[in-house]
Amino acid sequence: MRRAFSPVTALASAALLVASCSSDERRFYEAYKCAKVATMMARPAEAAMAMTRFAVLVETKDVSNINMSRMAQRLDDDLALHKLSPSGQARALLDVYDSSTCAKLYAPS
Repeated sequence: MRRAFSPVTALASAALLVASCSSDERRFYEAYKCAKVATMMARPAEAAMAMTRFAVLVETKDVSNINMSRMAQRLDDDLALHKLSPSGQARALLDVYDSSTCAKLYAPS
């Protein structure tokens, strides 16, 4: 009996492959996002701590596939601040700033 290869299986396999390959990029993006948001919220100590952690990642990982302009564009797309009112912008920034991921990055070593 021959098994059919479904598009759902193909998509799931591709997603799993991409997820495993992009875990470093995801960590870079999260550190970048937290640093950028802290900077936008005038929190220089937190931004510096997140950037320090970002620098550690740069030193320990292969950064040849990390594209800073792509991360900046992704952050713009994720936050979409241009579509929000001033209070909506503040809420979006605060949501990122208060996230558990950013809290870990902002915490002193």
